[in-house]
Amino acid sequence: MRDIHFHAQLTQTSLLTKHRPRINRTPVEFGIKRLEIAPHILLFNRDTYDYFAEKFGVRMKKMEPPPRYVIQIGSKSIWLPYALSPFVAYISVPLHYVSNPKFRTNFALIKEEYFGRLGDAAKQLLQWIFGSRKPHIEYPVGGTLELMDRLKEKLQEHGVHIQTGAKVTELERGASGLVTVRWNGGEATAKKVFMTRHQNISKMKAGDACLDINYLPFSYDSVHLLGRMDRPLRAAFIMAKRDPVINLISDITNYTDGVPEGCRLLVVRTHGWTGSRDGAGGDEVFQHLIKKGYLSANARLEKAAFSSYQQGRMQPDDISRIEQAFAGSVHVFRSTNFSNSIGAEIPRWKSGKIPAETT
Repeated sequence: MRDIHFHAQLTQTSLLTKHRPRINRTPVEFGIKRLEIAPHILLFNRDTYDYFAEKFGVRMKKMEPPPRYVIQIGSKSIWLPYALSPFVAYISVPLHYVSNPKFRTNFALIKEEYFGRLGDAAKQLLQWIFGSRKPHIEYPVGGTLELMDRLKEKLQEHGVHIQTGAKVTELERGASGLVTVRWNGGEATAKKVFMTRHQNISKMKAGDACLDINYLPFSYDSVHLLGRMDRPLRAAFIMAKRDPVINLISDITNYTDGVPEGCRLLVVRTHGWTGSRDGAGGDEVFQHLIKKGYLSANARLEKAAFSSYQQGRMQPDDISRIEQAFAGSVHVFRSTNFSNSIGAEIPRWKSGKIPAETT
């Protein structure tokens, strides 16, 4: 009997109107094939990087200039090494935990991510101090799409069936204890189902009980900016804390084929700030990057395109209810930290224990 793993669809992209995005399978048209749809970073995990390179044949490349964490305080920007971001981002968590009873309940949702990121950051700092091989953040050439393709190929070599492009619509646990997963166009039955908390499954039934799940809707809104500039972005990846317009910036030029000579290709996550289908409004974001010092003053925008993908997010109480109702046959991952999640699986994979089905 098979285990089934699935997560929310992350590869669908929709071009936005000024109001409501419409879901659409067409990627952002930029004249570039296999374009990343959002800014990503694979947090430092040496075992994961090496495993990708050695076992999957993925060419991992050092992110240069090194990623940075930027804090806006008034009109000033403080630039920190990205390795310090968990310590800064989570500095208020213990205070909230002590002073706010409601936060303690919500903490169940983030604690796996919280301790995982702090642990990764601590390991990286220790390696900086004591290690002979200094740590640095790497990214796959060809982007995350290349990584997914190689991962898929390797799993299929081991007999794993992979179903992609499927929207999971139902989970049902029968009297036998087996769980049936239904999606658009098919279904499968398994002893154990694993999923992330980013879902929007319309029907969950455990025996005679139908679970009413409240999903918190949210979207990742990004803009791709193709520009001419005399120098690269100040860091290959930037997390901008307290910036009113943007949250993440990634320079994907070095990991993307087909970028015109003399241009840099950036993908920027915005705070729900959306432009029109043809990229109108991209210049405002581009000028904001210049104003904040992320880009040089003489940088010139050539083309822009907005994109979005939407998800639902399960709440902590609902996650507990699902796992209890399905009597351990469904497990919800609280963290979606890809590097950490894969890193945790590597010892099991090396021993040959690979799941029989991945959806």
